[in-house]
Amino acid sequence: MMGRSNQVLSRVVRAGLGLASLLLAAAALAACGASGTPLPDPSLSPAGHAGLETMRSLGCGSCHGANGQGVDGLGPSLQSLLGSQTTLSDGSVVVADADYIRLAISDPEAQIVQGFGLPMPPYRLDEVDVDALLMLFEELE
Repeated sequence: MMGRSNQVLSRVVRAGLGLASLLLAAAALAACGASGTPLPDPSLSPAGHAGLETMRSLGCGSCHGANGQGVDGLGPSLQSLLGSQTTLSDGSVVVADADYIRLAISDPEAQIVQGFGLPMPPYRLDEVDVDALLMLFEELE
């Protein structure tokens, strides 16, 4: 009798944990697709503002923070990113230069930043938008 109760309890607990995991994953994915609203920054150049608008229109702020500050577990910080050393999930270290940023935008699963396993969707942006994002990343502190 006790064995049957334990089996039932075990199934209930597993089902509850599975549901909780599913709900958490769904919430994280929904957040990445939502639109973050960056705050206006008078110190940004016109190109930096264009990058901020591109970031807002794509919903990047949901995972990278409205001002590029990053969101724990969802997306790394974009502040002081350009030119910095970035540790990847495989333990290697790369310089986050313009080529790295371009690859991260077009093929985000090519090099995943350590501590961030939720994949970013790939984007097909024109050079003007990518250059504006690069200018924004250069200006973010």
